[in-house]
Amino acid sequence: MEEGVGARPGAGGLCLFVNGTVGGLMTPLGVTVTDDDGVDWSGDNFDKADAIGRVVGGLALDALDAADDVADPDLRFRSTRFLMPVENFAFQALFLIGIFDRQLHDYDPDQEISETNLPKVETRIDLVEVGPLSMLTVPGELAPEVAIGGYDGSHVNTTEDELIDPDNENPPDLSQAPPGPYLKDRMDGVENWIIGLGNDELGYLIPAYDYKLSETAPYLEEAPGDHYEETNSIGPSATPLVEEMATRLIEWAP
Repeated sequence: MEEGVGARPGAGGLCLFVNGTVGGLMTPLGVTVTDDDGVDWSGDNFDKADAIGRVVGGLALDALDAADDVADPDLRFRSTRFLMPVENFAFQALFLIGIFDRQLHDYDPDQEISETNLPKVETRIDLVEVGPLSMLTVPGELAPEVAIGGYDGSHVNTTEDELIDPDNENPPDLSQAPPGPYLKDRMDGVENWIIGLGNDELGYLIPAYDYKLSETAPYLEEAPGDHYEETNSIGPSATPLVEEMATRLIEWAP
């Protein structure tokens, strides 16, 4: 972006990469990337990462070429802090033995952890508006469907995979999936971005309707099906709380 991609000159300035909604293992692992020279890259190595960077850089330069200039854009900033309960037993243990070195709130360390003595961490969400662009930060790895929906299959965007893996032994019940408007729909910018890992890393932020834990070793083992993310999430209250606080921030007016 800054210095150019291939024969294309760069845009100068400073290029900043931010995460989007990367929860649910949104990853290029197992994906073949074709660079601008038509070369395919499929290994788990730096060459593939470099090819991805160059392809993304080229797309960004294309976007800049087609962009409209915004003269004297307004800058607006909103932020909210709130407490997030640590419900994951494994995370609680890591706090107790000092691996997680972070202040806990609403919690008496001299008493056993319980529903009435549940540790919480302070986190935050920001909403930054620059002219027509609105950027909402979320404190973890948000599952894309929380942001944009797609429970009807409208965002599959491929004929190679189905919305639900037919071999999934514990599939989600889509009849229980939430209706819109979804988080991105609630934002009122001309262009709306959701920035994952924006201020914090509280693990995966999973749709509440399909949050499933192992019956024998919750948080330590995966539930049957496709439920790795729950083992590395702060707890089932996280996503509803993030949605609630983000919506309050979006709807707030001075």
